Amino acid sequence: MVDNGQVTVSRGDGIDTIAGVGDLNLCVVEPFRQALADAVTRGSEIVVDFRQASFIDTAFVAALVMPAKSLYYRHNRMKVLVTDGGYPQYVLKIVGFADLMEIEVESA
Repeated sequence: MVDNGQVTVSRGDGIDTIAGVGDLNLCVVEPFRQALADAVTRGSEIVVDFRQASFIDTAFVAALVMPAKSLYYRHNRMKVLVTDGGYPQYVLKIVGFADLMEIEVESA
């Protein structure tokens, strides 16, 4: 049995930080998608923290696209935090999101 992950949101100083922990799959994507949409609507800077995520599926990758494009067209970029060598880093590198968002890699 796969343990579903968890999504949390914190707000402050015009920055919304949306963190994912554990296995982030279709079962928990809706709160993530909603948090991103809310942050875009508010005009907040967005930081997505995947440093505690062990897995992200295509639903999470797809959820990143429209908010990232929206920020990009406003001459801003979403920041995504990942751990060096982690699965989220691998996935985001493969799909080529480095031009669309700022991917910050931290040592494991």
